[in-house]
Amino acid sequence: MDSVTQLFFGDGAGWFTAPALIGTLGYVIRMLLTTLLGGDGHGGMGGDGGGHDGGAGHHDGDGVGGHWGATMLSVQGVLTFAMGFGWGGLGAYRGAGWSAVASIFVAVACGIAFLALLVTLLRATNRLQSSGNLNLNQFVGTTAEAYTSIPSAGSGRGQISAVVGDRQRYIYAVAEGEEIPARARLQVVRANGDNTVTVRRA
Repeated sequence: MDSVTQLFFGDGAGWFTAPALIGTLGYVIRMLLTTLLGGDGHGGMGGDGGGHDGGAGHHDGDGVGGHWGATMLSVQGVLTFAMGFGWGGLGAYRGAGWSAVASIFVAVACGIAFLALLVTLLRATNRLQSSGNLNLNQFVGTTAEAYTSIPSAGSGRGQISAVVGDRQRYIYAVAEGEEIPARARLQVVRANGDNTVTVRRA
């Protein structure tokens, strides 16, 4: 037991082990919650049991930067970077026997690589699972939750989650007025021609 503790936490290895365990445990908890509660356990890849719906996949107008911003600020983004950073750094520090400084560079590179992979998967999932025939007008008047923060009017878009027809949907949204923080309750006021909906605080 002492040898295991020394391996993962001795000589500064804990700086890599801790984020690795936190990130991995976070994913396990999210998957369990998904299984038990039927929620979105993928922090952006979920939806009505599997993926994004509606206009989420049709528009890449905000490009990679938009996906990077939303992903890095999401819970899954933090967990993903933590896993990449932790396991990558631990592999370099303990597995390859590199110095702490070199291992930190490897850890950061692995964290960024994990995030890049996540963004790529999210974009691919959005494109593949976008139905193209979802009527956004059915969301008008419903109460939803801001999945990511939604910039103030004219400053960009975010994502919301709403339950329509007993299915949880994730769609892009723009604010009617001031910025709306993530997890805030909101109301959908209208559907837009660019596969987004306009929302305001409920």
